[in-house]
Amino acid sequence: MAPEGPILHTERLALRPPTMEDLGEYAPIFADPEVMRYIGDGSLRTPDRVAKSVARIRELFVTRGIGGFVLVERETGDILGDCFLVPIMRSGADPSDMTDRGPEIELGYRLKKDAWGKGFATEAAGAVLNWATGVGGPRLTEVVGVTHPDNEPSKRVLRKLGFDDAGETEAFYNMTTSLLVYRVERESR
Repeated sequence: MAPEGPILHTERLALRPPTMEDLGEYAPIFADPEVMRYIGDGSLRTPDRVAKSVARIRELFVTRGIGGFVLVERETGDILGDCFLVPIMRSGADPSDMTDRGPEIELGYRLKKDAWGKGFATEAAGAVLNWATGVGGPRLTEVVGVTHPDNEPSKRVLRKLGFDDAGETEAFYNMTTSLLVYRVERESR
């Protein structure tokens, strides 16, 4: 399956749209309770649900010029997780309907546990943010990041990338507790 979207490179990572061939290595990340603890309502995802997400992400690249990337460690070829740039899901919206999202564009990331604490999230999210705001990308001028208040590593990543605290909200992901919102504005390059 050919990629539907850009391929980005960092010193240690190749970032590319996910394919159905990735599911054997990619789907187990979404079945780990520790990884999913702060993702949405924390529910685990079946391989079928992950496959549907892969299809939606690939279609999003075609229709909106944004989407998700699997993070492939260049040295080993292992999939470490993902980084995505998608219209944010408002509370009450159908999670499977990408047209019922936004208008804010969210930068997010998930990594398998053995990749935690090694700077991969910052490296990947920085590459995706630079692509998103630069020539060759969708040239976004504003991106948001949303995280659970207890997710200290995620907050550190967003701050390192220049995101500013934009308050708390319950407007996203059908959450009953407030999420922290971060925002970054950049001039389109």
